[in-house]
Amino acid sequence: MPLLSAFLDSEAFALRASSLPCHNGRVCGRFSLFSDDEDLVSLFHIDLVVGEHTPSWNVAPSHPIRVILDRMVSQPVQDPAATGASLSGQPPRQSHNGERLDTPLIRQRQMRLVEWGLVPEWAKPPFRPMINARSETLVEKPSFRVATSRRRCLVPANGYFEWQQSDAGAKQPWFLSGGDDDPVLAFAGIIEMRKDLENHWWPTCAIVTRSASDALGQIHERTPLVMSPHVWDAWLDPALADSAQIRGLLDAVPVPALTPRRVSRAVGSVKNNGPDLIRTID
Repeated sequence: MPLLSAFLDSEAFALRASSLPCHNGRVCGRFSLFSDDEDLVSLFHIDLVVGEHTPSWNVAPSHPIRVILDRMVSQPVQDPAATGASLSGQPPRQSHNGERLDTPLIRQRQMRLVEWGLVPEWAKPPFRPMINARSETLVEKPSFRVATSRRRCLVPANGYFEWQQSDAGAKQPWFLSGGDDDPVLAFAGIIEMRKDLENHWWPTCAIVTRSASDALGQIHERTPLVMSPHVWDAWLDPALADSAQIRGLLDAVPVPALTPRRVSRAVGSVKNNGPDLIRTID
């Protein structure tokens, strides 16, 4: 069974996700992506789709999530299972005696599934996966530095959940989105590769966060870094590796206009799913 299929069919990830707290102080511990792949392909101009996405109103850490990334490949990949295409792109073509064949490379936009919760390649167990990465230290922190340089991505979402502490002590969930009809947002993300127990390479991901604006800061002090469409190409550019240029790109991203609405506490359980979770309550 392919590794990704084994993960999707595993009972382990569902149990792990259900055991994780949903409001432990980390920003963006839950989000929604209910737009289908056809809409995502059109919006992001995808060349290659790998894996099947199931719409979800309650995506939790350790779940497989959709990511968009650009890779340099020697030819358009139509059958990744047959060609061995990976997140690092195809290896250089070689002749029968091992000499490299100079094949022109093209930039290909891919949409794949990765596990939400970044684990650095060098991490030793037990290691708690990191679902978020602070934009302020993204290019310097050892846990994120390599992924930021080599494997940046976009994480599509229709919105995300945050929990606000009330005067009575209870925490009220809010759903934040781009407004009417909850259009697709693109969170900045980074991908790291690690080896699983069977010694296979496995992609993991963290969502990049920033300080929240005054309006959103009343709910939570941090927010996902929402990338506006005009910076998608630059953020995904495989040729961009200079830390100063990446820092400049991050600093130039404008603060998004997000609309919060109060929603049911049912989202606190990963077992709950469906459009009722994002409906406004009084």
